Amino acid sequence: MTPGSCSTPLVSVIILNYQRRNALQSVIESVMKQEYDHKEIIVVDNGSTETIRDLLQTMAPQATLIELGANLGACAGRNAGIRAALGDILITLDNDIYFESPFELNRVVEAFSRRPDVHVLAFLLADAATGELRVREWCHPRDWREFGQSEFESTYFVEGACAYRREALASCGMYYEPLFIGCEGADLTFRILDHGFRILYCPTIRT
Repeated sequence: MTPGSCSTPLVSVIILNYQRRNALQSVIESVMKQEYDHKEIIVVDNGSTETIRDLLQTMAPQATLIELGANLGACAGRNAGIRAALGDILITLDNDIYFESPFELNRVVEAFSRRPDVHVLAFLLADAATGELRVREWCHPRDWREFGQSEFESTYFVEGACAYRREALASCGMYYEPLFIGCEGADLTFRILDHGFRILYCPTIRT
C-alpha cells in the first residue's frame, strides 16, 4: 500500500506528550490495538522531565519519537509531529485521550471516504469512568442534549481529539506557535473555515 491509496490511506497518529507517562501508556495501547493496519505513530515529547523512550521501545517500537529539548508549547509540539507525518490523514491526540475501541481508525477513514467534502473530523469525547459525553468540552453550535449522538457539520473541534486531511493544513497553515497553549484550536478553526473547509462532528468516533 502507498500513502496515497484511496481505499487504505496512510493514517498518521500524532500524540503530544508532556509528563503524564502513565496516561500516555493508555493512549499508546489504544493506538496499537487499532485494527486498521496502514498507520504510523508519532509521539512528540515536549521537554518532559521523565523519559518515555523505554516505554515506546516496549509498547510501540515502530513509533517515531520526537524529543524536544524544552516545552515549546502545544502549538509547536503538534506542529513538530505534523511536519514529520507522512499520512494523507492526520490525527492529533493529547496524552490523556485514547481511542475507546479498536475500530476508531477504520471509522475515521470511512467518514472521510463517505464525505469527500469534509476536511476535519471532530471526535466524541467521553468520560473515562462513565462513557458519557464530556460536556465541558462541548462548544459545538448545537445543544448537546439533542445532538450529542448525532452527526452534523460544526464550527468547532478539540485539537487533542480530531482528524484532518493533509491538504487542509497545507492550505491554511498549521498551529500558530506564538500561542503557547490555549485558543490554538480556535485560531486554527477560524483559518480552516475561512479557507472554505468543512468540519464534521462524528460521534461514532469515540475517544
